[in-house]
Amino acid sequence: MTPTSVARPGPRGGAVITCGDPCGVGPELFVRALGRSRVHPSGRSTILPIWIVGSRELLERAALEVVAPTDPRTAHRFLERLGSRYLLVDCPAPARLTPGTWSEDNVGSCLSALERATELALLENAVLVTGPMDKRFFAAIGLPHAGHTEFLARFCRCPDEPLMWFDSARVRVGLLTRHVPLGAVPSLVRRDLLERSASLALDFLARTHPTQGRPLAVAGLDPHCGEWGAISTIDLDVKGWIEAMRDRLIPIAGPFSADTLFAPSSLERYSGILCWYHDQGMIPVKLLAFSDAVNATLGLPLVRTSPAHGVAYDIAWKGQASPASTQRAISLALELSRPD
Repeated sequence: MTPTSVARPGPRGGAVITCGDPCGVGPELFVRALGRSRVHPSGRSTILPIWIVGSRELLERAALEVVAPTDPRTAHRFLERLGSRYLLVDCPAPARLTPGTWSEDNVGSCLSALERATELALLENAVLVTGPMDKRFFAAIGLPHAGHTEFLARFCRCPDEPLMWFDSARVRVGLLTRHVPLGAVPSLVRRDLLERSASLALDFLARTHPTQGRPLAVAGLDPHCGEWGAISTIDLDVKGWIEAMRDRLIPIAGPFSADTLFAPSSLERYSGILCWYHDQGMIPVKLLAFSDAVNATLGLPLVRTSPAHGVAYDIAWKGQASPASTQRAISLALELSRPD
């Protein structure tokens, strides 16, 4: 699994889409999102290319069987645009299409689509938009306890740690560590990780929310920030790193006790929040922005966006899934890739 392409020297931009697990909600959500009347962000005149890397047969079935019964206009618009407005890179159909069920038989077709989409995004300086994938897929290709972020880091041979960022209108969160046991987190609290992640987050915020002018906040690792040494000294170390960053005029603050950091007043005070472990950040994201948060991978040779939910097998191919997060993932991708 190695990249065969390098990024274009000049800007082109656009979005490269792969639908994720064919038996999950990904195919129907991309049909709904791409079949709506307006796809590009409003107020922008430049029309950027959108590629779909996947099976025509799968997409047509999702449009006709899932979307058309309740929203025929959206399904019809999508089918009209498929192959013309949306450039199709046709891939093998899934070996076994059993909606709502994981199937290892589909690993080969999913891997082919994901690798081709990543290569194309690198070649075209485009943003990769990925549909939700079952974690068993990554285990099957040799990446246990991993996801798209780890796959892309390995595929792109990225020597540095990427940042998983969740963006929404209400809350913005970056995860300093991802899928690791909670007991391993303290050993991963490092100054270089904090400084790199803060740089990536602030750069992203400057591109997407340039008028905010608010500092980035850092959550404390231990309860009450370790009582500032009474029960743990880790947050005292982090406090020193943050003070040194502030001396360099980096707009960052903390650490703050995580049990109050996500209160409405704090969310208004800070541009985003960096959290040291997965659930510390994901619980408030899922509570406050489950339907519209977007997962963005930062710090790779490409940017990747994705809806911030999983495969949702329980409602897959039933026409019940909301496309809001998928629509925002596509819109954000086009905004980030725009050369002008």
